[in-house]
Amino acid sequence: PNPLNPEQPTAPSTAYNHLKALLKEAGLPNIRFHDIRHTFATHALSSGVDAKTLAGILGHTKASFTLDTYTHTTGDMQKRAEIIAENAPAAVISVHQNFFPVASRRGAQVFFRESNELSHTLACSIQTALNEMPECVVKSEPLKGDYYVLNCNDYPSVIVECGFLSNAADEALLVTDAYQKRLAEVVCQGTIAFLAAGTTTE
Repeated sequence: PNPLNPEQPTAPSTAYNHLKALLKEAGLPNIRFHDIRHTFATHALSSGVDAKTLAGILGHTKASFTLDTYTHTTGDMQKRAEIIAENAPAAVISVHQNFFPVASRRGAQVFFRESNELSHTLACSIQTALNEMPECVVKSEPLKGDYYVLNCNDYPSVIVECGFLSNAADEALLVTDAYQKRLAEVVCQGTIAFLAAGTTTE
């Protein structure tokens, strides 16, 4: 409702003007809400979110339309696949922050490729290390994930979602340098445990 006249709806321009004021205050370029939506979709695809899931989030009826609209992101994804292939890594770890419509969801979550046993082993090792962090209030099991960065190679590959920016408690941790450093150390510990066990593709 309109804060000055509760019986009337808020003018459509109110949110737009508020966005403009926030952008100006932060010293950011003058962009539209649609530009923010486009940026989200682009980063989601680049981060490996599958087209079907993203289509549902954006309200598209067909995943093909989503891919057609944001097809320019596939070049970056392909480049990542080329880098992985060229370096023949012992493990591939893609680190992200999560976001979910339900704000109560929180905690670190590791995803692995279902058809790759070593990916599952790596995911279990990292998830165990994350679950042992003092800040961990939700113990999680690694989950199967159908994402490009997991499917574009046959090396042990995982996606590590460090927490939910949509959860206030998680966000408060994730924005601090100390917690970011601690997360990096724990992910490293889980990876080293995986490698020390001799579980590699060689």
